[in-house]
Amino acid sequence: MSMSSNQSGENFHGEGGTHVEKLKRLKCVYGNANWAIEALRHGFLRQLHELILNWKGQLPNLRNIFRKDEINDFLKDSLSCCAVNNNYQGELFIDFVARSGYKYEPDVDKDGKPLLRLDTAVHCAARLNCSKDLIGKLFQIYNYGIDFDYIDESGLSHFNVACKYGFENIVEKLHELLQDPNNLVKRHKVADFLLT
Repeated sequence: MSMSSNQSGENFHGEGGTHVEKLKRLKCVYGNANWAIEALRHGFLRQLHELILNWKGQLPNLRNIFRKDEINDFLKDSLSCCAVNNNYQGELFIDFVARSGYKYEPDVDKDGKPLLRLDTAVHCAARLNCSKDLIGKLFQIYNYGIDFDYIDESGLSHFNVACKYGFENIVEKLHELLQDPNNLVKRHKVADFLLT
């Protein structure tokens, strides 16, 4: 990664090496992981925790390292680590992703329309009754959730989660989105949710 002319190399130094060295280590950890097995992904998250714990300087562009489906899985795995191990390693990764500026972008169909049937980390966090603060960080990552209302297989939507946790700004924006007359099925689901 290049630095702008007004940045000195010192801005990229922190505990454990330079930003570039840490980025290389992160890529190495990533390259050595087996992503098909959840327990091994949890092992990766433990290694990643050690790497990002005291990260100083510029955060990496995570799109240059991970595919978006991998980040979605890592975020959900981070939540399960929090729930099972009752530690903050998972929260640290979620915070790292949010601070890096990473934004999840939806896949699109052949006509360019977003595919919104997706189990996101927002849904997972709501099912685990995570804190509002943690879910707020996840909404930062899935900021397209303000433009798009992801729905998991059970019918739980980002709108539902925003209502449950009192994210009024997200509720308002999604409510506007749901007023679209082409979205009748979703409007009925929202009405059912609000009546419960």
